[in-house]
Amino acid sequence: MKYQKILIVVSLLFTPFIWLFGQDYINLARLSYNISNDNTFDLGVGETNLKELSSDVNIPIPLSAKKTFLTGFLYENIQLQLYPHDEYITLHTVNLKVGMNQKFSNNWDVTYMVLPKFSSDLIKWGKDDFQIGALALFKKKIKKDFNYKFGMFYNSDKFGPFVTPLIGIYYRKGKWETNMTLPASADGNYSFSKNGKIGLRFDGAIRSFNLNSSFEGKDQYVRRSNNELSGYLQWNMKGVNLQFQVGSSIGRNYRTYEKSDEVDLTVSFFKFGSFDQQLNEDFSDGMFFKTTLLYQLNLRNK
Repeated sequence: MKYQKILIVVSLLFTPFIWLFGQDYINLARLSYNISNDNTFDLGVGETNLKELSSDVNIPIPLSAKKTFLTGFLYENIQLQLYPHDEYITLHTVNLKVGMNQKFSNNWDVTYMVLPKFSSDLIKWGKDDFQIGALALFKKKIKKDFNYKFGMFYNSDKFGPFVTPLIGIYYRKGKWETNMTLPASADGNYSFSKNGKIGLRFDGAIRSFNLNSSFEGKDQYVRRSNNELSGYLQWNMKGVNLQFQVGSSIGRNYRTYEKSDEVDLTVSFFKFGSFDQQLNEDFSDGMFFKTTLLYQLNLRNK
């Protein structure tokens, strides 16, 4: 009984976030594990397995009817070989989220975020491991189950400044739901029962990691480019969702460059300038299997 009362209070507290997130639930925490095996290097000598563990936590704190303080963190752990027959290394991301959502009217709001992070093998901690990002995302509400959004993302990557325009929609009709923020993610799903849904998902990411090791005497970093297309089955268990994904990577690469080898600017998938020399070789795209635990606060009918 006491637990139920706590849930009711929390639900009432977070009810304004139907507006903020454009849906009647909040993704508060996500834990996922992704594995892709037997990815062959381009020259045909050697292969690598790829294992990814990530956790993502979001904490919205209402300050007033129009302002919400946003915070949270993202942690990623990626294990792979960058060179054939080399030792496996671990790439880490430790990302803090700090921001604000401001509601302007019944139809418009904007979210600002500052995203400082350490992104490297974390053999040691230093200024070369640090990056700073920022996000601005505007949202226009058309009706309860339909909104569109647009904005911009920036990050001080190791390969140079990275800027991505963002555009997306959220739409739900009956048992069908679509949620897109391109070019980062797109999700379409169908609820086949009260607790179950099936869907298709796309995830795209460009990131960089400092390496505290050298290749043939050259200090280096990793530029990661990854697009994943998958189908999934999701089952809700009292707010905790278990999701199984099966899919394939598209144009995946983990390329190493000398630290001084940068481009002038990257806008989404377009580079202004060119890299001098890639130090390693690419490995093949491949299938992946991903398991996710997702904790959601359901606001429907609260």
